Amino acid sequence: MLRVIYFISFLSFSLMAETVSFSEGKYVEVLDIYTYRDGNVSYDANKTTVAYTDGRTIIKNENNVTVYDKDEVLTVINLMERPEVGLYFSLTKALFNKDFDFLKENFKVKELTPKKFEFLPKDDVGKFIKKLELALDEKQKVKVLTLKFRNGDKTKIEAK
Repeated sequence: MLRVIYFISFLSFSLMAETVSFSEGKYVEVLDIYTYRDGNVSYDANKTTVAYTDGRTIIKNENNVTVYDKDEVLTVINLMERPEVGLYFSLTKALFNKDFDFLKENFKVKELTPKKFEFLPKDDVGKFIKKLELALDEKQKVKVLTLKFRNGDKTKIEAK
């Protein structure tokens, strides 16, 4: 338990709540393809904005996620119909905003090494997420965040 508290203390100092730059790799199981993009994510009280360098922007606002390509709306996702999308945004926001109550409520934390942790889902979270892995750098800052989904998809986010 002390290791988990120690980990959470380090993590709270290493994450930023404003804007985080990242490189993202995604594997889509059903298509057997990988995609890679760079971008940044920012959070405020009611909105999450993910801006990719290719011009695509994703904005989560309350119960909707809107995907834009430059200024054109590509799609709007109702989170009441797609709870797994809302879970993804809630999870990443909890990590970047240091909302450890959400993480402890929804995951069991397992320390693999002093700088690598595995989060195993509890209850309904396990319907969508198989596990989450988090690696820290030598300064205890987030280095890599990997989400493995039940459908075989994988997202790997490397903080810059």
